[in-house]
This record gives sequence, structure tokens and C-alpha cells, in this order.
Amino acid sequence: MIRVFLVLLLVPFWARAQEAPSKDGGVVSTGVVAKSYQALARRLHLKGVSLSEQSRYPEALKVLKEAYSLNPNHPEISLSLAYVHKLLGNRAAAERRLRAAIKLAPGRVEAAQKLAALLATNKATPYELAEASTLLERVREQLGNRADIIRQQAQVAALRGLENEAIEFYRHLLKLQP
Repeated sequence: MIRVFLVLLLVPFWARAQEAPSKDGGVVSTGVVAKSYQALARRLHLKGVSLSEQSRYPEALKVLKEAYSLNPNHPEISLSLAYVHKLLGNRAAAERRLRAAIKLAPGRVEAAQKLAALLATNKATPYELAEASTLLERVREQLGNRADIIRQQAQVAALRGLENEAIEFYRHLLKLQP
């Protein structure tokens, strides 16, 4: 947090030094400040991931929140935050971060698959299970007939009480993995 504070304190002075005169006598920023924020966010993100790999989840969460404060539009930071929140038992925060990652990068389906897994639990509401099913359909459309996706679809169908649909998913899975 101290690093972020120092960056925020020094950026106005540094930004002045990075400005160049324009042809009309005004000032044009070179964009170095924005790149420095992104670089710091990237370093903090990597540090947070490293801490989570060491099972130091509270520290990882703190560092990842710093990275997010510097670059809230980076889907990987949102995914990492979701992962750590989930491990710390904060399901609601994990869900918010996964939804943010989906909005930031709708074409990348990793976040959608992770959200489906988060939603599809024994305590899930029918609405959550239906949403998980829809998310997995989208994931499968983009990634194809991968065993992990079909297995998730079968599990969601079973949780929804759709036994015949679950059986069909498992049959399809057996054809892929005899």
C-alpha cells in the first residue's frame, strides 16, 4: 500500500516532466504515466499470484487489491482476485470479480467456466444452476467437446434434477474417454 501511495504522490510531478510542448503551444502527455501504472499493476499482480501459490492468501489478497486499484480493467487481475476470494471463503466477492472479468474480456471463457463452477453447488438456487448451465453451453461452443466442460455440464444437469440430460452428458463423456 505504501508503494501505491508513493506512486500516487509522485505521479503529478513525474507527469509534468514527461509532458512535451505541442505545435500550438500547449502540452501533450507522452502516456508514460499510464504505462507506469500498468507496469506497477503487472508487478503487483505477479507478486499476488506468487503469494497465493505459497498459500499466503491474506497477503495475496492485499497485494492483488493494490494491483486492481491501479488497473481495474485487467481481466487477469480480476480472475486472480476471484481465486483468492474463493479460497478465503468469500463467495460473493469471488462472484463479483468473475463477473467483472467476463465483462472485461467476454471472448475469454475461462472466467465463465469458473463462474459456472462457483454457482453450481449443492446449495445453489434454481436460477444459479440455470445460469451455470447457460455459461457452460457458451464455454463449450467456444472450446469444443472438452471432457472437463462436459463433466461440469453433467454435474449441473444432475444438480438441476435433469437426470436424462445428465446421463446423456456422461454418455458423451464416455465416448471421449473410454
